[in-house]
Amino acid sequence: SPSPSPSPSPPPVASTTISVCQDLSAHAVVTAEEETDGTVTTDSSDLEFFEDGPEQIIGLQFPNIRIPSGADVTDARLIFNAVDRLTGTLVADIYGERRNTPSAISESTNNLSGRLSRKTSAKSSWNVPVVEVGAVGRSPNLKNVVSEVLSMSGRGDQYSSPTFIVQRGSGSGKRRFYSGWGYTHPAVRLTITYCVEVPAVCNPVTDPSSCEETCSDVMINAVGSSEEDTTNQYADTGSTDLEFFVEGGTGNEQVLAIQFPSLLIPNLAVVKTAKLLMEVDEDRYGDVTTSIQSQLSSNPALLTTSTGDVSTRFNSASPKHLYAFSPTSASAVGTSFRSVNFAPVIQSLVDMSSGTISRPTLLFERASGIGERTFRSDNEDIVLELNYCTHNKLTSPSPSPSPS
Repeated sequence: SPSPSPSPSPPPVASTTISVCQDLSAHAVVTAEEETDGTVTTDSSDLEFFEDGPEQIIGLQFPNIRIPSGADVTDARLIFNAVDRLTGTLVADIYGERRNTPSAISESTNNLSGRLSRKTSAKSSWNVPVVEVGAVGRSPNLKNVVSEVLSMSGRGDQYSSPTFIVQRGSGSGKRRFYSGWGYTHPAVRLTITYCVEVPAVCNPVTDPSSCEETCSDVMINAVGSSEEDTTNQYADTGSTDLEFFVEGGTGNEQVLAIQFPSLLIPNLAVVKTAKLLMEVDEDRYGDVTTSIQSQLSSNPALLTTSTGDVSTRFNSASPKHLYAFSPTSASAVGTSFRSVNFAPVIQSLVDMSSGTISRPTLLFERASGIGERTFRSDNEDIVLELNYCTHNKLTSPSPSPSPS
């Protein structure tokens, strides 16, 4: 009798997630130097690697950063600007403080050296190059250091006060970088790239033959904006400009909101890019890091002048994106400014929607730095640019009937 035909292989099962990556950037909120006698200084205009008379260690602390639990950190670096050109061989060892909520760096005795008992087992050894005056010195990849801190249980989605200790590893050379204190020169910057798995109907990378990706571009103008004075919670929806983050008339700190019309985006869509396009209204300078998040609501109310209308929209559960303005970026009147990608902020709204994102509302507050920026508030000068994709499993054609 004829041999039985082999059973056909089962069709591949498509993945239900795809990887989406995000870049973050923030300026240091505290920089410090500690000498061998335990004396700590937090108000020096420069950071001397690693002696200013006596030998010393360096401490760096950054604002809170939201990195989802389970995220894969692919890149993390410290970026410095050189005060002067110094030579000699120098290797700097960089550690993280292995703690969910590090205490604030202060000038208390041994404040930095006392953290070495909690340093990460991972370190990055940086063969510090000779850096020209004003040029950038960029550390090696610190992903193992950062990942060790993020792997600690109980942190949730928050990378609280990222803190690094830098000390001499070997060599007798010296380097001198700006600390950012006083904000007259560039602050030390931390950049992080992480990737997360997000829902998808199928995976176009691992199963391209049965997965179809359809992407769409969306550009929409704002329908309203508001500035709220953090001193008296007065909300102003009629300002001729948006001041990040000091009101020129009062000198008071403020938080801001920008609202857009409702959007139709499928709830399983993956947001690839989200950027804000604005027009610079005044010459403003200095380092400042802004936190960008969305109002985590399925139906945000219209912006009004009621007391606290902006501040009450912030939600600690909402994803935050940190964007660090360099001292001169977005500072020339009449120029256009396009933000970096803050896709996870919009993705959080897509994930909670059923296909319609009602009045997406972006919220802004100072994360660090004392620099300022001012943009035009006219709705036609504020544009939200989005690119999102859907992934659909291709349907195999029905087999042709066998001939009789």
